[in-house]
Amino acid sequence: MNKLKRKVVRFKSRTKKEEKCQVATECVLPEGQGYVAASLIKKLLQNGHIVHTTLRNLDDESKVGVLKSLPNATNNLVLFEADIYKPHQFEAAITGTNFVFHIATPLHHTHGTQFGSTTEASVTATKMIAKFCAESGTVRRLIYTASVVSMSPMKDDGSGFKELFDESCWTPLNLSYPFSDSFVLGYMESKTITEKELLKFGESEESERLEVVSLVCGVIAGESPHLSLALSTLSTMAVLSQFIDDAQSMADSCVLVPSCLLQILPITTVFTILN
Repeated sequence: MNKLKRKVVRFKSRTKKEEKCQVATECVLPEGQGYVAASLIKKLLQNGHIVHTTLRNLDDESKVGVLKSLPNATNNLVLFEADIYKPHQFEAAITGTNFVFHIATPLHHTHGTQFGSTTEASVTATKMIAKFCAESGTVRRLIYTASVVSMSPMKDDGSGFKELFDESCWTPLNLSYPFSDSFVLGYMESKTITEKELLKFGESEESERLEVVSLVCGVIAGESPHLSLALSTLSTMAVLSQFIDDAQSMADSCVLVPSCLLQILPITTVFTILN
């Protein structure tokens, strides 16, 4: 049986003609209130793209106001109300778009819903979003922001590490891990299983005309339209800076810290995957 493996995607520079053709591209980002989403929305708007994004509550001016204040937002930003625990709501935002960045993930479980855990909610929502993309007739690429917590060189039985660390490595979910708690384990399970299910969908006949890309992220650093999120990122970078001699090279560095490999990516790397 073939083992599920992430696809390696390499990007090439576009010609000026290709860049001109891409200006009117429509993109959608489920959950536009987070650090990555808000920063990516800003980049897309600055580059002339039409952006659809969702918020759980369109009456929350603290989040709506930030997005509406972004450059070109008046004409190129369209807001939709949707909740990952109500995944059918994302269809309207996806309709008519060309690229979908699936960044949303439930961190805390909402009790009293149809789902028994964050993993169940995440998998169901992701599969439904992928289905909407495949059925839209317009979406060409679905980009999923995965997490480094799903990618481990550890052997499935926990006896040691594999000789090679590549796209075929997955974090074993049947093991116990020191220095973790229920939140960390739940997040690890959710991101790992969700990514696997999405990649399976990408290999199915149902997604024949849809390219599914999984971008495995560690720590993403850079400016943010949200001041509170930017300050949080600065705090994280300050902690990680002790592992790197040259702070200016942090955006292009890999930092080895106990028990995990954190790849520090500038937000422009996430944006590049659209090209």
